[in-house]
Amino acid sequence: MPKRALYRLYGSMAELLYIGVGIVPEYRVRSHRRKPWGHLIARVEIEWYPSDRAAAVAEKQAIRAERPIHNRMRYRGGTFLLNRDGTLGQEI
Repeated sequence: MPKRALYRLYGSMAELLYIGVGIVPEYRVRSHRRKPWGHLIARVEIEWYPSDRAAAVAEKQAIRAERPIHNRMRYRGGTFLLNRDGTLGQEI
């Protein structure tokens, strides 16, 4: 069973930009660098989990607790920005 990575992307002022999961996190980070905010990425932290499920649970908990700036949350068929207080923000 392949391991799954949970990665965190930080800016130069240690601000948390994004949290995500992937089998090959380097590929995911490369794709984030092509986004409008990708030039802000200054540091990457990676944690490994034994399964997809374990990584997905950790990702959900981390996003809710740490409130990364560029994560979005899907809810009832729509995609929304997640406000810093954990509430759903603007639909995108």
